[in-house]
Amino acid sequence: MARNKEITYSQALAELEDIISRIESEEVDVDALSEKVKRAAMLIRFCREKLKSTEEDVKKVLSEMDSKPAPANSVDNDLGLL
Repeated sequence: MARNKEITYSQALAELEDIISRIESEEVDVDALSEKVKRAAMLIRFCREKLKSTEEDVKKVLSEMDSKPAPANSVDNDLGLL
């Protein structure tokens, strides 16, 4: 699977689910377990950071929308809703 620089949230989540499934089904041998757990921890951090960043971006956009007055020729104005 791709490393952090090239990975998407969906890819990270899918890889994390695969690691968890393999650990739960005892498909991971003891020698590889430590590396899988480290990778899972990194993927969890990546997903949390991505979610936090996305939430901040959405809040910023919504805040900007709330602070800008509707243009005079907006659809709502044309429909007499303002």
